[in-house]
Amino acid sequence: MNLHSLRVFYHVATKRSFSLAAESLFITQPAVSKSIKELENQMGVALLERAAKGKVIRLTEPGELLYTHAKEMFAIEKAAEEALKAHAGLTQGKLTLGASSTVANYWLTQHMTEFTRKHPNITLELIVGNSADVETALTHCQIDIGFIEGESMREDIHAETWINEAMVLINKSDAKWGDISKQTFQQATWLLREVGSGTRSVVENYFKQQQFRPDKSVVLGSNEAIVEGVANGLGIAIVPKVAAASLMEIGRVKALISPTQWLPNVRPLYSLTYQGRPLSPSATSFLAQLAN
Repeated sequence: MNLHSLRVFYHVATKRSFSLAAESLFITQPAVSKSIKELENQMGVALLERAAKGKVIRLTEPGELLYTHAKEMFAIEKAAEEALKAHAGLTQGKLTLGASSTVANYWLTQHMTEFTRKHPNITLELIVGNSADVETALTHCQIDIGFIEGESMREDIHAETWINEAMVLINKSDAKWGDISKQTFQQATWLLREVGSGTRSVVENYFKQQQFRPDKSVVLGSNEAIVEGVANGLGIAIVPKVAAASLMEIGRVKALISPTQWLPNVRPLYSLTYQGRPLSPSATSFLAQLAN
């Protein structure tokens, strides 16, 4: 198998675009098309479904299979490069982290600061998305380590509990809770994160455990937007305590303190690594720092 053609295919499959793959590889688009055609002729199968102009390229079933192996091959290549650079004492290289928004906003940057202080010549990059985005980026080998709020159900991802994060149920500061019952919560308007968010999965599990579904809900794209929505009387919400702390402190929102059986008090935050890829020395060093 021609490794150059495979690399071109990997970039096309990742970008879902011939033109974007050409830009990332610093070659022309006709050269990309030629490499893909040569690889398909060599393999004897179609790897891509050619799309109309402006449409996203799709992989065929053999293309998906080859892409899975290509991701692992080039991740191992990157790890090998990082391992060689590590002989200089982690003085070169790049570490790419992926984190859900709450982890990125409140928990991770302090550890990134410490890592940069210890290893000033390692380039750090942080990609932020919801938990599902982070898992996808990890399996596509776009990040070295992932950090999410909900539990990963993928068999190809290894998840370790990193820390436990406090959760609170909040309401507008001047609102009365009334009767704390399942019916009260079912009739309330709940502010929820989007599907794929770790906070959303925690709340969905809570609904399932309590055997109710809210009559009304509003979806917002961040915990900060949810807290502001609660402060303005849009509804109630379960959020990480750190996200609500500033508005709780100035009295714009208040937390339900008891009874605790109604609330998920804490949730674990997880660090994720991809099973099919060896960790680079910089990734190993970062995880070791978190464990201390």
